[in-house]
Amino acid sequence: LSQSTVYCGIQDHLGYMWFGTDDGLNCFDGLQFKVYHHKPDDSTSLSNNRVMSILEDSDNNLWIGTIGGGLNLFQRAKDNFIAINNVACSKNSIIDDRVMALWEDKSGKIWIGTSEEGVSVFDRKTGQLKNYRHNAMDTNSLPGNLVRAVFASNNGSIFIGTSKGLCEFNPQNETFTPIVHNLPENHSLPLNAVRKIISDSKGNIWFTLENSGVVVYNQKEKNCTRLLHDPNNDN
Repeated sequence: LSQSTVYCGIQDHLGYMWFGTDDGLNCFDGLQFKVYHHKPDDSTSLSNNRVMSILEDSDNNLWIGTIGGGLNLFQRAKDNFIAINNVACSKNSIIDDRVMALWEDKSGKIWIGTSEEGVSVFDRKTGQLKNYRHNAMDTNSLPGNLVRAVFASNNGSIFIGTSKGLCEFNPQNETFTPIVHNLPENHSLPLNAVRKIISDSKGNIWFTLENSGVVVYNQKEKNCTRLLHDPNNDN
């Protein structure tokens, strides 16, 4: 392993294990590691050594999110990378080169959460990018621009975890609905940074929060149950 700070990891369709670290992308074949580093004189190398997110999409493409180097598409046949970066003043550009989260929705679009500028959605079929930011004047905009988690549930709902809480994206009118504002007061979600989003077999959505424990969101009942640490309870 190239470095001991590991931010993410997945197993691809071939069985290889991929890990993102503070110093490069690591691929483990079961016997040994192969490490990919950024090389300043090679435009096809990894764009940055700090790897925060890894995604294998439905076509078995491997996407690598870095801090400072944007998004990378791994070309297996050539064993190198295509970088997708922020381009100033371009509408068809990733919103920020500091990529924190990656997710593929049911339509095959790649959702790209960033550390300061919101979220980008990349349509692999057309090559077009759509960007969404927080707008203080628009209550239907993204709640916050730090996006650490994106998740698409089985029913197609897309949840975005931001530094200002959780929201659900409506693809019909392209608006974001903060979950906390739609719930009864005693069942609301705290406005804390969302770290991770997963679902269970019943369709409930689970969120991990910074300093606020774990929250279970029942999509049908529209309520939340929060699980907190209790120093007096070992269970």
